Amino acid sequence: MPSASGIRAGAACVELFVKDNKLVRGLQAASAGLKALGASIQAVGTRLAGLGVTLAVPFLGAAKLFADMRSDLLDMSQRTGVAVEALSELRYASEQSGSGAEDLEKGLRTMSRNIIEAARGSAEARRNLARLGLTVADLSGLSPDQQFEMIADRLPRIQNPAHRATIALEIFGKTGANLLPLLSGGADGIRELRRQARQLGLTMSSEDAEAAEAFGDSLDTLWKTIKRLGFAIGAALVPTLHQIAQLVAALVARISDWLDRNRELVAIAAGVVAALTAIGVALLLLGPAITAMGAAIGLVNFAISAAAIAVKLLGVALAFLLSPIGLVIAVVGGLAAAVLLATDEGHQALTSLGQGFEQLSSIASTTWQGIRDAIAAGDLAGAMEVAWRGIQVAWETGLAAIS
Repeated sequence: MPSASGIRAGAACVELFVKDNKLVRGLQAASAGLKALGASIQAVGTRLAGLGVTLAVPFLGAAKLFADMRSDLLDMSQRTGVAVEALSELRYASEQSGSGAEDLEKGLRTMSRNIIEAARGSAEARRNLARLGLTVADLSGLSPDQQFEMIADRLPRIQNPAHRATIALEIFGKTGANLLPLLSGGADGIRELRRQARQLGLTMSSEDAEAAEAFGDSLDTLWKTIKRLGFAIGAALVPTLHQIAQLVAALVARISDWLDRNRELVAIAAGVVAALTAIGVALLLLGPAITAMGAAIGLVNFAISAAAIAVKLLGVALAFLLSPIGLVIAVVGGLAAAVLLATDEGHQALTSLGQGFEQLSSIASTTWQGIRDAIAAGDLAGAMEVAWRGIQVAWETGLAAIS
């Protein structure tokens, strides 16, 4: 029977073999390399998929625009009897003249109806054509777009603008006024605009319109299928949502019944809420008031402190004046004032002192002007020298005045 030490030794040998075996190391390296390669390929695939989606969006938008535009033209062609190619060119011409596709379609349909009524013997319809110098025979056998051009060729010949607008309304209906800018150019103007549409590549073929119609039908079918999927999901969720709605309704009913049986508690709760709201509003208003009161108290405290300091200073001044030294100084000051004000020598001294201060003012003004001139000239050193000389002169003049 193998011992525990033998088992451990065998396990160590197996572990050493697994770690040092070249085949095992090679397999591990290959596994790591494959994992890294797989991650790189996945990252590249993610980027390519995102790029594809980004590039596909404009193409899908263009396809949708193609389907809408061509299918609209095909529907309009079927309603008016005008070929898709001619209708696309006439629509461009009408848009260039300020009207639109809707005005063009209504005008063409009304025109065709009036021509048919004239062919059936309508006196009014024939009279409207006769005003243009046209008969039913002139228009029969022509396509609706050719009839439109022939009428447009005759309409500008009517000189009176009011009569021209009236005939346009009679033949093309209510949209005749909107089509007048297009019709005023005559048949030549309409043909020129149609030629521009062909040069710009705006002429649309019947094949493209039919393909767009088929593509639009496919898109409609797709959206209906997607909506049906949403309906199916909703139908699957309806039982669960119905149960949830019933539970919520039962819960709300119980709460309503409890509130109905405990109206006093509801009133108390409402009172508490109202009290809390009132207290909050009161505190909201009381806060600024307390702040203002604190500021006012601070001002009062400052005023009291200032008054106390003034009283203290007044007391010190009175104590000083009532002391022996203060009395002596007051007597000397009074004698000096009496000498200055009551004697000729005092008057001369005050006059001399005033003249000295006038000299100081003149010196200061002259010095400042010199400093400004030096700074304006860009001579900072000169400005400093002028300032220093001015200070010296003012010092000497002041000492002489005081002496």
